[in-house]
Amino acid sequence: MPSYIYRCDNCKTEFETFHSIKIKISECGNCGSESLMRLPQIPNIYKKTEAGEIVREFISDAKHELREQKQESKKVVEDV
Repeated sequence: MPSYIYRCDNCKTEFETFHSIKIKISECGNCGSESLMRLPQIPNIYKKTEAGEIVREFISDAKHELREQKQESKKVVEDV
């Protein structure tokens, strides 16, 4: 579900919430006013990019560890 940021024109409270695109919140949870405005947002592509980089780094580290373990196991087999 997408996240939306709302601001109350009455009490100036801002909050982020997750809901379906079909739903529109109209009442402020802080002051009860019906003067909420949904703020425009730039899609956050950085979270996806950051997560992708973390996954790539994890895979790279795992490959490195696997290579080291293979080399160690070859040494053990050769010593036997």
